[in-house]
Amino acid sequence: MPTTSPNHDDPSPLGAPPVDLPSTPIMNRARDPVPAYADDDSDDHSDDDDNRFSVEAPTTPKTACGTDSAEIETPDTVSCPPITNTAEDSQRTFTNSQTGTGTPHSKNARKPATSHAADSENTIARKLMAIELGIEGSTKVAQVSKEFSQSLYYNKATPDQISHFLRRSSLFSLTKGRWSKIPKSSATLKEADLYEHIFDVVEEIVKYFKPEGVPNSVTRKVCASHNVKLSHANGSTSTLPDICVKATGPSFEAPERPGGDDGLGYSNIATVFDAKLQKRDPGAKALVSQIAIYCMQILIHQPNRNFVRALVISEKFVRLVHVDRDGTYVTPKFDIHDKTEDGGAYTFVRWVLGLCSFDEKELGLDTSIQWTTDDAGKKSEGTIVVNEHSEETGTTRLVTYDLNMNEPPLVRHSIRGRGTTIWNAIHPETGEAVIIKDSWRAGTRVAEGEYIREANRNGVKGVPQMLAFEDDREQTIDYRPQDFQHSTFLNRKKSRLVVEKSGSSIWYFRTRLQLLRAILAAIRAHRNLLEAGILHRDISMQNIVLGTTTEVESENQDGFLIDLDMAIRVGRPQDDVNLKDERTGLVLYHSIFLLCEIVSEMGMPALVRPPQDYMDDLESFFLVYCHIIHVFTSPGVWMPSAPRLLIQWLEDTDRDRMGRLKKMYVYEEPTSTAGIPPWWGKHCRALLVDFAGIIREMVKEKTSIYAVHLSPEERAEAQEKLVKNTTSHYDRVEQVFEKAIHGVEEEGFCGEEYQAYPLPGTHAIEGCDHFPLTNVLTVLPPTHIGPPSGGNTQGYKRWSEENEAESLRSKRNRYDPSPLSAALNVANGTTNEDDSDGDEDEKGEEEEEERESGDEIDDDYSMDGNYGAISDDEMD
Repeated sequence: MPTTSPNHDDPSPLGAPPVDLPSTPIMNRARDPVPAYADDDSDDHSDDDDNRFSVEAPTTPKTACGTDSAEIETPDTVSCPPITNTAEDSQRTFTNSQTGTGTPHSKNARKPATSHAADSENTIARKLMAIELGIEGSTKVAQVSKEFSQSLYYNKATPDQISHFLRRSSLFSLTKGRWSKIPKSSATLKEADLYEHIFDVVEEIVKYFKPEGVPNSVTRKVCASHNVKLSHANGSTSTLPDICVKATGPSFEAPERPGGDDGLGYSNIATVFDAKLQKRDPGAKALVSQIAIYCMQILIHQPNRNFVRALVISEKFVRLVHVDRDGTYVTPKFDIHDKTEDGGAYTFVRWVLGLCSFDEKELGLDTSIQWTTDDAGKKSEGTIVVNEHSEETGTTRLVTYDLNMNEPPLVRHSIRGRGTTIWNAIHPETGEAVIIKDSWRAGTRVAEGEYIREANRNGVKGVPQMLAFEDDREQTIDYRPQDFQHSTFLNRKKSRLVVEKSGSSIWYFRTRLQLLRAILAAIRAHRNLLEAGILHRDISMQNIVLGTTTEVESENQDGFLIDLDMAIRVGRPQDDVNLKDERTGLVLYHSIFLLCEIVSEMGMPALVRPPQDYMDDLESFFLVYCHIIHVFTSPGVWMPSAPRLLIQWLEDTDRDRMGRLKKMYVYEEPTSTAGIPPWWGKHCRALLVDFAGIIREMVKEKTSIYAVHLSPEERAEAQEKLVKNTTSHYDRVEQVFEKAIHGVEEEGFCGEEYQAYPLPGTHAIEGCDHFPLTNVLTVLPPTHIGPPSGGNTQGYKRWSEENEAESLRSKRNRYDPSPLSAALNVANGTTNEDDSDGDEDEKGEEEEEERESGDEIDDDYSMDGNYGAISDDEMD
């Protein structure tokens, strides 16, 4: 028990950040990474309602209650929460064995049996969540000390106040020294027997200690939810926490699909409590893997969350689970019946008060973002405050932006990592649309705002104009002991960036000309950044966006290169670049050198693994173009299944094989264009061949340096010679694009380009196994396509399409879908019952974070961000 009370305003004892299942080792669309489970109505011998999702593995000795070790060993068993599909399927109810009716607190709950398929899927889900949280394999779950645990929310109630409450409570027996209604452990005790009594205790604590002066619009209500489905963000799956605390206030709103009589959803709950039988305690790793699924949904549905905390309560012990952008930790177990002042009963009461607090900051919410709600409880208006610093005057001021409620925020579906949230807002002085980007970077990394400021100062065209930047808003160490250490801990720092709003991803191109011009503009921006001493290192479909037009023609920009989160300064010493830097970005766009072992023509392995350089980024530009030209049959119409070429790059989880497949394609002379839909025409095909030829030569040049036995002096000389070719490399790439652009201009628009752009709905990505963005664009911004500079401007079709307009429509489905395997679907975090692939996150499949460089996956501030699949990447 601390001798002094911690400062109530200090965030250290308050909270932890939020969570959502992340990116998988391949590509994921913006959906839930937790697999869907089919419930079976047959009887199960298990009393534990979540045990049917457990996968037993060899266990290790359990740690004694109250241990203060920084990391703890736990059995390699995970008990995932029930994930259900539609309202008709997999209904989890607790049925009274005598009456057959469902009751909120039935003590005779029938539990469906676990199928082998569910076990298998749950094993994958467990592994993915463990990777997301950084606790996979032999990595232990961090456990904070008893002293720190007791300091959490210490000021919520004094010892005298808690003592007075226990004396007055009808639920606590002073003579027996225990919560009288919570049953004792026994061989016949079932988990369902705990629900009602834990509910009663929590409800009484919240009501008794409710502070005075709380506005009527701010409420907390304890709700029994063990038979209430809370829908996930993907709309097709749901989970059932045992107890939820429903909340109203500036950060909460009524859910789209309310569950139960209380209208519950992850958008209007403050926290969750989960009941567990002591005899079935699976250990910290399993508990965290389950609770994190709830926490992830809270983070997605409450985009201004910094952290989430929850309690796991048995008939004897309570334990707090903390989740934020730096991972997770647990507290030791505390005996909830111990009525001494430094005992578990006092700590239990304070934790309940903290997790049900009427103060949103204590709940882990960023109170600089607030909303008002309408009569239906839906958010109707909102604001976000930025602490803007003026370099000219050296002063700061608080500026309040109105949120654009017609464009909801883009939220990264992940836990560990940058946790980017993109807010669409209106500048209070100019009335112009702006993008406000919140993100959590590793503490050792340079903030993105610093790179953009430097680029703007140097007049780099093609990089969005920064309007304001606020750094170090929060740090994850603030939610932990100041001496906290763990193998995955990076002390992430939250920053807020305001930039002028740019266009949407090139995925939404409307003409071939618009697409080529946008990619060329982004390549030129990349070149200018490099000349300014900045290497981007995160080229993807997400980060190349279409240009904007203004009334002043000289200010028009064909395209932008965004998201400098992963950038580094040129000249960074090689030994300062962790060799895991290759895990930056989406794996589909990773260069050959970042994927596979470098070998010479004679098969000699490389003695030195080069860090990522501008040539890797140029290759990523090529791979982006290769992706888009192979899957689009016309603007706005893409093939749901990627052609075999891309599937090979996506399905193989072996990075080395994936790199070799790309190398085989690039090294092929001439580069094959057989899989490109005929709509693109000869000039776009020729561009792919020419671009591939440049990449081929660069790969060979690098191989000649790093895959041969050279002395340090010889290698330095060769590297210097290669660097001298930088100008030539960029010049040649720009020339082949200019050549293609000129050819397309001469051809003129084809029919599809001249027609209205077919805006796809969310259904368009449900069967798409290669969708590279975070969300589907639902409002297309006005963009001036601009007529070709010469040739046909009347919208005539090229010869290749003159007789194929109708046949193309029938041919669009001629490409045999190459569905990824079921295992891949699960690995990608697919939870959609229609068996579509999981959302592809720009993070790709490998976002294993490095402690030293703190490199992370990509997030951006475009209109359509990228989703995080569970991958080694999203962990930053």
